[in-house]
This record gives sequence, C-alpha cells and structure tokens, in this order.
Amino acid sequence: MKIGSRYVKIVFLIIAVAMHIHMDIYAQTENPKDQVVAVVNAISLTESDIQLEMKRIQFQAKTMRQPIDDSMMEAMREKVIQSIINRELLFQESKAKGILVDAIEIDIRIDQIKQQLGSGQNLENQLAQMGISMAGFRSQVGQATAIQKLLEMNIYAKTEVTEKEARLFFENNPQFFKKPEEVKASHILIQTATTDEEEKRLAAKQKIEMIQEKLKNGEDFAALAKAFSEGPSSDHGGDLGFFDRKKMVKPFSDAAFALEPGQTSDIVLTRFGYHLIKVIDKKPKTSYEFDNIKQELIEMLRSRKVQAETGQYLGELRKKASIKRLTP
Repeated sequence: MKIGSRYVKIVFLIIAVAMHIHMDIYAQTENPKDQVVAVVNAISLTESDIQLEMKRIQFQAKTMRQPIDDSMMEAMREKVIQSIINRELLFQESKAKGILVDAIEIDIRIDQIKQQLGSGQNLENQLAQMGISMAGFRSQVGQATAIQKLLEMNIYAKTEVTEKEARLFFENNPQFFKKPEEVKASHILIQTATTDEEEKRLAAKQKIEMIQEKLKNGEDFAALAKAFSEGPSSDHGGDLGFFDRKKMVKPFSDAAFALEPGQTSDIVLTRFGYHLIKVIDKKPKTSYEFDNIKQELIEMLRSRKVQAETGQYLGELRKKASIKRLTP
C-alpha cells in the first residue's frame, strides 16, 4: 500500500501535541542563561524549547478562532514537555538508524505545507508571527521527516488490517456506523468576533442586513455570496455541501436543520460572525454500507494500531534512555 498524505497527517498526530519538531535551540541559543528543563541522552531541552512550542500551539489555536489563554496553556505545559521529550527520542533514534533527509526532500515537504494553507495565508508571515526563521523551520521539517521515515520503517510498514478484521469491527459496532441526518446548504458570512470593537461589530451587522435586504428583493443567493461573503466558500457561491449537525457550530446547525429545502434563515450569529443560510437539500438518518466505507475503516483501524505500536515503541526508547528532569 502506498503511504500517502493521510498517513503523513496520522504520523504527526501520533508524535505529539503539535505538528512540528522543536528547533535546536539547545544547540544554538543566544541566551547562555536559558534554563535547562530536561536532558535526554545528554541533549538539553531548554525553557526556550517549551515556550516556542507553547507559542506555536497558541498561534495555531488563534488561527482556528479557538484561542487558548495563558492559564490553559500552563495546564498543558507537562504534556508539551513530554511531547518534546518523545520527539527528541524519536529523532535521536532516526539518527542512530542512519536515516538521512536531504534538502530536496525538505523542499518538497515545505511546498506541500504551503499548498495546504488557505487562500491568503503566507507561510513566511506565519513563521514570523511565531518567532521562527525559515532556516529554523527547515530544520524542524527535516527532523519531522526523519521521524516519519523511522515510523514508516519500524511501525507502519509492519502494521496491516485485513478486510476480515474491518468487517468484524463493522458488525460488532453498529453504533459507530449510523449516518446522521444531513443538509446541503450555502451561506453568506460577514466575519466578526466577540473581541472586535463595537464599531466593527456594528458595521458587520449592518452589512449582513444590507445583504439580507437584497435577498428579500429577489437577488440571487449564490451571486451575493460570491460578491460579499468573507468565508472560503464564497468562490463557490457559498456552497458548503452536505454536513451533519456536529460538523458546524451549534447556532449554525440549529438554524440550518430547522429550515426546509429552498428556505433561507434569518441572520445567525456564531463565533465566526454573521451568517445567512440557505438550505438546498436534506438527507434522512441512515446507516453506512460496509462496502462503501471499507477502505476508510481499514485506514482508521490501521491508524489505531499505528498509534498503539508507536506508544509501545516510545516506551521501549524511554526504558533504555537517560531522561533527567531538572525543572518543572
């Protein structure tokens, strides 16, 4: 089986709290007084490592409009430290196995990351906001790729799930394979947030009210979405495709599922801003057929096995490693 982008995502989710490997700050810190938090096989992990990772997590959460405050981050501190220790162990093991990553591989991976960014997003700008240079990011990507190769070689290539296993899981767990009610809808979004100043929130509300008035006067929903909507679906006339209740935030889902095909909602406020929602179609609750989801189920069960095997692998690396915690 070819190892594709789905597995790339799985690997980085397994490795730790965050996607990227920490920078080699312990080897190149400009602050000689930087406090050492832990030593992993003679390699020091410093407070700068921890703070950089925590800052990256906060930045990512903010871009997803799910900000994490400092008190919540402090509660996550121990998980972040253990994450960095695990990644350091995996990277050291990749070097011990002679795994190499060349500049071309790093270039390819960075190009893939850039392609996955949303429209209007710039990798260099995001790195600058996190305090990471492009040279430092290349180092991170190189280390992440080395770890991916290690896990592919020692775990993923040896982890298989048969169709028989998948069918047995399917038959023994029918509760997981109920397909919920779905709606197909389009929306027009004018972005605002609770942290915006009153003037900005008022302007957003006035704009959505103006668009609502155009709809009442018979103007086309898709055309208005293309002209005014500030969401990524605007290029497609606001089309969101089919989705179930859990795919959207509650106020949005509540409004969408209360409508019949062809109906348009009143103005709906969510944490993303003001919406107008038009329902195109509905699908009733049903059950999945095994043959229709067989491959996805096999991949899901394989991911579970990989995660369990990775945990055991890390446990073995920890047993033979020298790990010293020097500060909380």
